[in-house]
Amino acid sequence: MTVEVSSEKGIGEVTFEVVNLTGSLIYTRKVAAQDEFMTTTLPTKALPAGTYFIKILNGSNVWQHKFIKQ
Repeated sequence: MTVEVSSEKGIGEVTFEVVNLTGSLIYTRKVAAQDEFMTTTLPTKALPAGTYFIKILNGSNVWQHKFIKQ
């Protein structure tokens, strides 16, 4: 899965987390970005089919998006 993040103020350090429906942490990755835009790839190929959430944490900001692995 490819994830793109952008910010007008610059991004800095971003933490990506993948959690399952029960809230168990499946994967975490920290990435430092120097620009206003970054792209990273998260390893979701080996995940079993199901519903997951990706959390993107940047300072005090948290975004959460649901995705379904088929």
